[in-house]
Amino acid sequence: MEAKESRYDRIRDIFQARMRGWGPLRTLAERCIEEGIYTAQQMESQAVRAIMRDCAKALKGIDDRGLPFALPSRDGHDDDDGIGGPAWGQLDLLPYEDGAHYVESEAAKTKADAIKIIRVRDYLLMRHGRAPELPESLEILAHA
Repeated sequence: MEAKESRYDRIRDIFQARMRGWGPLRTLAERCIEEGIYTAQQMESQAVRAIMRDCAKALKGIDDRGLPFALPSRDGHDDDDGIGGPAWGQLDLLPYEDGAHYVESEAAKTKADAIKIIRVRDYLLMRHGRAPELPESLEILAHA
C-alpha cells in the first residue's frame, strides 16, 4: 500500500505541473483520477467517506437550544472496511467524558487553526508588505 505522504506528494505535483498551482479542487480530483493515483477500492472508500461527512454534518447541526444534535464519542471503532470511525450519540445521551473530550479536542483544533491563520497573515505581510487585521482574541488564543 502506498504511503499517504507519497500520495500527497503526487497530488501536489499534479497541482503544480498540470494545473500550474491554481484551480478548483474538482479539477484536481479529476486529474488525480486520470493519473491513477487512486485504486478502485480507494475511490469506493472515498465515496463512503463523503457520505459519512454528509451524515456528520447533519448530526453536528444545531438544535433549537443552540447545541449540536449529536457528537462523536471519544472511543472510535472501525467497521470491517476500516473507516467506521467513532460512534456518535445524541447530546442528551452522551456521557460526560465524551462531551468533555469533544470540548477539549475542539479547543485544541481552534488553537491550531489560530496559529495557522497567524502564520498565513505573517507570510502575507512578508510577501506583500500588508496583511489583514486579526482580532486580538485570536492572538491571545494562539499564544496561550
